[in-house]
Amino acid sequence: MGAANISTEQPFSPGMIGASDSAWLIFTGIEARYRFNDMTIEGERANITSPNDYQLTLEHWQSSAVFGAVWYNKHAGLSITLAAKTPDYEEAQSTLYGNVALSLFAFL
Repeated sequence: MGAANISTEQPFSPGMIGASDSAWLIFTGIEARYRFNDMTIEGERANITSPNDYQLTLEHWQSSAVFGAVWYNKHAGLSITLAAKTPDYEEAQSTLYGNVALSLFAFL
């Protein structure tokens, strides 16, 4: 089943549900990664008055986790997902970020 992803931005994609008439499921996933470089964090920034104004250091070791549940029938469905991730840079204000996503969807 390709509907569940280890992604904090879009953890569930109802378009990937199989041809079954109805079902429910629980999904979870953990992802660990090493980022070598990210120019959006460490690259040059335009219109900065001093190079020391916005110094950020990339957090190389990062991880994400998702946990969710889905119910659907042949007409509609819903999913709820809890997602958490570690920060992208060392100077971040929190050591963990999270969100809850509720999705309602219909099949036409």
